[in-house]
Amino acid sequence: MVIANELVALLPVTEEIESAKVAPPGFINFTLKNTWLNRQVDEILKEGKSFGNNRMGHGKKVQVEFVSINPTGPLHVGHGRGAILGSTLVNILSASGYKVEREYYFNDAGNQMDIFKRSLYARYLQSLV
Repeated sequence: MVIANELVALLPVTEEIESAKVAPPGFINFTLKNTWLNRQVDEILKEGKSFGNNRMGHGKKVQVEFVSINPTGPLHVGHGRGAILGSTLVNILSASGYKVEREYYFNDAGNQMDIFKRSLYARYLQSLV
């Protein structure tokens, strides 16, 4: 709470922020000015799908690797979360002028995969008998 109060005291006056208030256990809640929000709606309607896009990345190449899964284990909600976060990050970077390459990371190496491969091969051989 002490740190949050110190941060709020340091915030400059801006055209966007009506107020900033501290709430337990140390959150800072911002209230935006209605006049600023109304202008944003006008901008969004005017710019359409290109709203928020910029050229900050200047065409620089970046690679985003995401969704590391273990093919020998069960899928879980964390895999879905990683896919969503990775895809969202790629979209944000692309809208900011970066040339983005997506890399779907698949954990298919190591001892666990060697064991998995041998067990699949053993089952295959059993099916031939």
